[in-house]
Amino acid sequence: EAVRLSYGQDGWTYSPLAYWHRSQHYRFRAFHPYDAHIVSGSDADDLIISYQPGVDGYDLLVAFEERYPVTDGTGTVALNFRHALSALCFRIAFDPSVGLQDPGHHDVIKEFWLTGLYAAGTMYYTDTSGSNGEGSITWDAAGYEASEPFYHWTDADGKSFGITDEDKNDNICTIFDGDGIVFAIPQTCSEPADGFTRINFVTGNAPDVVQSFELPTLDWEPGKKYTYDILITLSDVNVTVDIADWTVREAQLDIFA
Repeated sequence: EAVRLSYGQDGWTYSPLAYWHRSQHYRFRAFHPYDAHIVSGSDADDLIISYQPGVDGYDLLVAFEERYPVTDGTGTVALNFRHALSALCFRIAFDPSVGLQDPGHHDVIKEFWLTGLYAAGTMYYTDTSGSNGEGSITWDAAGYEASEPFYHWTDADGKSFGITDEDKNDNICTIFDGDGIVFAIPQTCSEPADGFTRINFVTGNAPDVVQSFELPTLDWEPGKKYTYDILITLSDVNVTVDIADWTVREAQLDIFA
């Protein structure tokens, strides 16, 4: 049975009201936000949610926990939320080699978008063993778009970037605003059967030219953050990617506030 949690002046409340039965085995499967698109047939064993990056745009979080009151007691159930999506971050700078021929060179990025991605997906959050406390997240991506722009970002003034150093600490610009990430359906980037995923951008020094480059083939996994560094040389672009765990959150007040 679905239960909605909320937080107010009286603390946590939930509806409908429920009571522990010591001899029963309880399974809790949670998601955030509450108005995510739940697919019919979802229950405590199988949570199914549909998602469209261009429409939804929220950070989809899920959690699973079990409780057997006879051995575990009836205290508070801690729900440790996991990111169900992949996080993408893009940074741009001139390659250090540019400084050997043109020290101090700089530019601004004014427009950026991706092409060659799936436009929608369905997540299956399943406790495959029936008692592992974690469960598995899998995605069924659909609606591949070869030319439709995804995550289209613009800035009339542009974001400045220059020649970075070998450690990529200086003069490198994070493209997207805010925390610099966008949420993506886990899928194979540049899936050979579909075509290449491409970055496309316009700079201040070449405002009438769309520069487009292929991303390397890579599986985007749930709960991972992919930081792509775009280093422009005098004749080409080098793209590298750093993969890191996307921090897992424990449920806090602001999740439901």
